Amino acid sequence: MFAMRKPSKRRRRQPTPVRRWQVSISLSFLVALFSVVRAQNGLFSDVFSPDSIMGASAAGRGAPTSTPPGFSDQSAYVGLSAAGALVAVGDFDRDRFVDLVMLNSQTLRDLSILFWDHDAFAFRHRGHGVRLSEFDEQDKKFGVKPMGKVVGVHVADFGNDGTLDVLLHDDTQGRLFFGDGHGNFNASSPIIIPELPLESAVVDANADLIPDVFVAFRNGTRGFWVFERETATKEEGDDEPLSQEGKMVFRPWVGGANRASDGTDCVVLDPVSISFVDMDGDCLPDLVIPTSCGIEVWSNPATSDRSFWDLAVSRTSAESDLKLIGLEVFNNAHGDQSMVFADFNSDGAIDIGVPNSNRRDLLIHLNIQKKRTADALCARDSEWTLARRIGLSSGLNLGVRKIGRFFGSIGVPPSLHIGDYDLDGMPDIMVIDSSSKRPVLFRNEGKWDNKHNSQSHFARMNANDEAGLSSGNSGAVTAMFFDTDESGRQDILVVRGSNETRLIWNQLQQQSDSLFFKGTMLSGRPYRSVPRPFSPVPGNTFKLSYIERGSRSHVTRTCSQCSQGGLWQLRTCNCQFGLMQIANYIETLWAGGGAGTRAWTNLMPNSMAVIWAETAERRGDTSLWWMEYFTQRRGSQMLRISALLIASLAVLAVAILVLQQRERKQDREYDEQERVQLFNFA
Repeated sequence: MFAMRKPSKRRRRQPTPVRRWQVSISLSFLVALFSVVRAQNGLFSDVFSPDSIMGASAAGRGAPTSTPPGFSDQSAYVGLSAAGALVAVGDFDRDRFVDLVMLNSQTLRDLSILFWDHDAFAFRHRGHGVRLSEFDEQDKKFGVKPMGKVVGVHVADFGNDGTLDVLLHDDTQGRLFFGDGHGNFNASSPIIIPELPLESAVVDANADLIPDVFVAFRNGTRGFWVFERETATKEEGDDEPLSQEGKMVFRPWVGGANRASDGTDCVVLDPVSISFVDMDGDCLPDLVIPTSCGIEVWSNPATSDRSFWDLAVSRTSAESDLKLIGLEVFNNAHGDQSMVFADFNSDGAIDIGVPNSNRRDLLIHLNIQKKRTADALCARDSEWTLARRIGLSSGLNLGVRKIGRFFGSIGVPPSLHIGDYDLDGMPDIMVIDSSSKRPVLFRNEGKWDNKHNSQSHFARMNANDEAGLSSGNSGAVTAMFFDTDESGRQDILVVRGSNETRLIWNQLQQQSDSLFFKGTMLSGRPYRSVPRPFSPVPGNTFKLSYIERGSRSHVTRTCSQCSQGGLWQLRTCNCQFGLMQIANYIETLWAGGGAGTRAWTNLMPNSMAVIWAETAERRGDTSLWWMEYFTQRRGSQMLRISALLIASLAVLAVAILVLQQRERKQDREYDEQERVQLFNFA
């Protein structure tokens, strides 16, 4: 018998191991991830972009291109030669670029507006400005005391028409001039404020997002000047100079008079500045008043449907509207000068800096508050406390500087100016040194967590970097940080006593991917008004949170815009945050003003947010708030990252095609083997 051949079993095709796919896909995505991480950590970064957030001008000449590293004088390039003494800033023509209010230091009675020309990259004089001498005859005719020398200028939209106005004051009185957006003011009919002491500040007293003026008299009287409009002859869309009928009404603050334990009045100090800044963390500005008894902090009553003039001193209630900080923190009689407010340690709470002219030091009082989650950054902490740190142990030379002619000049009180010139996220300090009469920069060194650290937390900039700042700026009177052309950089404007203001270009920061974020919160005017309004309100507050590069920990930062009033407090009315340490993007942004707060999420750095806090019928309703968002045109960085991602995806696509071809080849081989086996069996 023939033995039958046992049929062989048909072999099943084994699936292609997925290990190849996993390895290929993993490698490809690792390449893409590595590319993005490399780009975000600055290894492929561009030189600092000089382009404006508002967009580079195709027809304009743009920023100077041949500037040396560090600081350099670019006054002639931007048209600031012999332009006058800078006394205030603001966006008078609503083009999102900051303009300059210049005082003729020879007369001390004439003001003009220098508008920023984005296309020409220069300042241009437009309009008539204000000349107080033109009112002298009219004042005498009506028995009104003529205005003296201008010792202070407040810039705000007092008329609430979306265009900035100027409030000038001498030693005793003030004049309010409404602007038309072209450098002209209603010179024929300014509103006279018969009593306007030096101890004054622009605030929002009743949460209507319309600026008011807080005043404190030597006799203990306190109150608020509030503009009440009767009629407005300017129609929307009309570019003719504004003519408004109204008056400034005085709202007395009866309950605001504070007294010491011995019964004496707590006198508001001159010329120490009054501030409108968020101290309890609820994103609504509080009124901070330096007095002979210490520091008074009046909590913002907007959420309880009250105005500041409704508040009163309570010595029994645990939830008093007044928090009194004693003389151990601030004592003007012992040499303490104008305080400064900033988030010095970047913990999301605004701290207090107190310079002392006798000891020549700077003490920083950190604002210690409860920890907050990202969805509750504006939760109030009424139990906040202060912790003392040494800002500078010595070397702070403060003194009154003079501006104007030798006879008849006015004194500019000493003050510290806050900015972040290296954009590392830690606010730095600039001061006019009374010995050298030149601007001096002190860098924030950080390391604020160590409460036992007895060393200074600020250090003077090294001589090589400071050379470009001090050269040619002898005789300086005051200075400020300034973002030229809204590019995110921190340049410096220096006012000299010789009727001169100079622009110092900052080229210290040259490389990084994520540098800054700016925020500006406006009044309650609607976004769609014509012409579109642009009128920031002092005290409006921003808070943002992001993940820090390296540590991967969450960081919270805060700022109250143009929070300090008083004489020669030069500061732009916006908030700028240095973001050198950000890992990727801003996770949460909170904004507060009036009686409400609102949050936005997932915002890119190198950008500016402009918020129109349009007023709703219900108090505190923020549903009508509108954000306009601008980003810097740094296309090469995004193109580079996109190219790396596309290349990684191309590698992945090629790998997939190769694997598909290999699998098809294997399928054909299996089919051949199966046909051969079937033939042999047959």
